Amino acid sequence: MTGQTLIYKKRKINYHLQGDVSKKTIVFIHGNSLSSKTFAEQFNGIKNIPLLAIDLPGHGLSERPAEPEKTYSILGYIEVLKFVLAELKISDFILAGHSLGGHIALEASNELLGLKGLVIFGTPPLGMPPEMDKAFLPNAAMAFLFQDQITDIEINILSEALTNNENTEKLKSEIRITDGNARSFLAASIPQGLFKNEIQLTENLSIPIAILHGGGDALISKEYINGLTIPTLWKKKIQIINNAEHCPQIEQPSAFNTILTDFFNSIL
Repeated sequence: MTGQTLIYKKRKINYHLQGDVSKKTIVFIHGNSLSSKTFAEQFNGIKNIPLLAIDLPGHGLSERPAEPEKTYSILGYIEVLKFVLAELKISDFILAGHSLGGHIALEASNELLGLKGLVIFGTPPLGMPPEMDKAFLPNAAMAFLFQDQITDIEINILSEALTNNENTEKLKSEIRITDGNARSFLAASIPQGLFKNEIQLTENLSIPIAILHGGGDALISKEYINGLTIPTLWKKKIQIINNAEHCPQIEQPSAFNTILTDFFNSIL
């Protein structure tokens, strides 16, 4: 993955691009405190499909924003996504969002004219008010995703909740370099009512949506997602990836890439 940059509000946005994005493209959006590096196995393993992955502001190699209180929110991230798509002239695409990235993809879905399909994983669509106790499994590590300061012990606990032992080291470095304000300002935006009703969005989608779920995910309730009504759900069921936790794109890349490619090829 070779990084490139764009300038958004005088700050660098890092992104990775592979293939001819004048054609239908898969656009990846990473999770809270992670980066585009979590899609390295997709860039290595998926051939003949254009791919784009960005580092959200304050994550990975993207610079910290000048106005963190405005940028570090779902709405702020959607504006960054729109900017990158416009600058790179990507007009025919699928959004593939992981965890927080899935919420960003869902909430941007009715604002993007070129969007042909959605893929979310590690993302339970939330209503208003959100039923957090039903959508998420009880796990102390969740709190760390909304803390400004995070200790090494907490990073260890969080990385172990996000992925299996084989991949925890990959995530620890991503968590460490993330701007802590990205977590705290995201938390502060929740009670402000700036989120859309994602359940209504999924109920009213006119495009197909694929939902992938790591069979061993310690954060997200499979039963909650199964209980939702999603008319355009691809293959009419959640795609369970066995021997994977919250990051199936890292833990089981071959299975993940096969499902993603099949979904891509099913969209005209």
